[in-house]
Amino acid sequence: DIKTDKLVNKRTLALRIGSGKAINLYGILNMVSYISIIIASLLSYNIWLNLPLITIPFAIYLQKELNKRKGKDLNIVLAKTGFFLVMFGFLLSLGIIINKI
Repeated sequence: DIKTDKLVNKRTLALRIGSGKAINLYGILNMVSYISIIIASLLSYNIWLNLPLITIPFAIYLQKELNKRKGKDLNIVLAKTGFFLVMFGFLLSLGIIINKI
């Protein structure tokens, strides 16, 4: 919450660059992660590295939620982002393991 961070003098990235830019950065970093997966898959000839791509609909949902919510309601998006990161990491790890079998 940018307003609360400002009140307690927390210097978060969102406070420094602003809400709109922070939301855009969130989406850009998600896109970069997917592009990296595709490039790694192509370079390593490992199609299983593409498993995290099935999380794209959830990433789009999170971006939409981030655009809609403000203040304390953003905590819901934060919790769901944590789940998203666990899913992405698990699927990437699973793709690496399956390729080694």
